[in-house]
Amino acid sequence: MKDEYDQTFIDIQDKKKVYLQKTQIEYIENNPEGLTKEGCKEHLANWELSHNKYMKAMYRIMLKKCEKFTTSGKTVDSRIILSRGEDGKITWVGEPEKEE
Repeated sequence: MKDEYDQTFIDIQDKKKVYLQKTQIEYIENNPEGLTKEGCKEHLANWELSHNKYMKAMYRIMLKKCEKFTTSGKTVDSRIILSRGEDGKITWVGEPEKEE
């Protein structure tokens, strides 16, 4: 019987190892939310405000290991695309860029 933890992603932050659960590894590999790299960075920035080291580790590793990010880009009103659905339609956009 194959050990379900044969593949383990480890995040080392502040000299502490954080081991991810199997479901988190599957999330990283499959990107079911259809995130772009910018969307992953946005999630990470939001989780940095919390004390949940596992979610922070998951999104840090996702930035490095995910091969299924959806296509980045901007909308016609200069909003950054953070996520797309399976059909390629935009599902999450960032705030409009501020004019200076």
